[in-house]
Amino acid sequence: MTSLQAVLADGTLYRSAFQVMGAPLIGACHRWGVGPYAEGLFSQGNLGIVTSATFALRRRAEHTEAFFLRIRNEAEFGELVDSLRGILNGLPGIITGVNLMNDRRMLSMSRPYPRDQVAEGEIISDKLCRSMAKEAGISQWTAAGVIHCPRSMRRVIRQHLRQSLPASIGRPIHFNRRRHGVARKALRWTPIPATGITRQLDSIDALLDLADGIPRRVALALAYWLRGQRVDTEAELNPARDGCGLIWYSPLVPMKRDIATRFVTMARHVCTAHGIEPLITLTSLSPRLFDSTVPILFRPEQPGASDRAHACYEALTAGGREMGCLPYRLNNQSAAAVLADADPGHFDIINRLSRHFDPHQLISPERYHPLSIDGGQTR
Repeated sequence: MTSLQAVLADGTLYRSAFQVMGAPLIGACHRWGVGPYAEGLFSQGNLGIVTSATFALRRRAEHTEAFFLRIRNEAEFGELVDSLRGILNGLPGIITGVNLMNDRRMLSMSRPYPRDQVAEGEIISDKLCRSMAKEAGISQWTAAGVIHCPRSMRRVIRQHLRQSLPASIGRPIHFNRRRHGVARKALRWTPIPATGITRQLDSIDALLDLADGIPRRVALALAYWLRGQRVDTEAELNPARDGCGLIWYSPLVPMKRDIATRFVTMARHVCTAHGIEPLITLTSLSPRLFDSTVPILFRPEQPGASDRAHACYEALTAGGREMGCLPYRLNNQSAAAVLADADPGHFDIINRLSRHFDPHQLISPERYHPLSIDGGQTR
């Protein structure tokens, strides 16, 4: 975001520096302006209502392809985390969005939930999980990333990626539009049912679209997984209307082998203890940091399921906090509890700004900073 316009609670209009200086084109090209950078106060907060904003877009790459790695065990998982920092540092903007997904998360994308084999309040047994994963050709962990580059560089990038990976990890599997089309055609001549392969190709197609900036609704199916039925993502899906239970736990995890391994162990243990399927993804935000998503799926119609899900979220948040992994998004119910022990200095300043710009708290009161100021005391 390079510039914006916002309306404050008293009707005052805020515009970015270069806009008010009569140079809107420069303001659209350069985000920092003159003087303090104030746009951040409006980009994630309730100090004003943003009415317009300018974003700098990245041109679509000449060549886009996805790559996949099969990670067979926890040792290889740790080795990949170690090597990933160097890969992302060495090819900034070329290799992006590397996702590390455990076997259960991959199953949620490719297989119906086996409701008839899982007792209420429990999860898929390890034995059944291994059986389903073997049938689907899914390893303990799967890494999926995207390559953006000029077409003439694609072979060099593939070679560099292969040479940068630990020796224990097999060769990457690459899919671009052409290869994906060839695989689709080959399936037509397969004499045996290939539903699992078809679903994996659907996921690859969605990944390539997302990498090219084409919105897809494929992720919505996750909210319906516990129903045990395949979901048509082309239909009008509305998880809230359809009674799906889903809470997102989304912490930031440093890209360090020991921390990432401890985090995964903690998330798996906590989810299992609460009868929640441990669906774990780590996505590279930078060469230094993952953001993780652990969707807490539950069936609201089951007695006690909602309470177990909320207890699971609280336990995950507490476990992550102990190792320095904090959520980058908080839901309304948990924000106050998570921030209760925070040093008040930062939030005191934010609250003072909010009270100054919006003394009557007209704009989304207490939405982004539940630690409010009352009579000079923080509560």
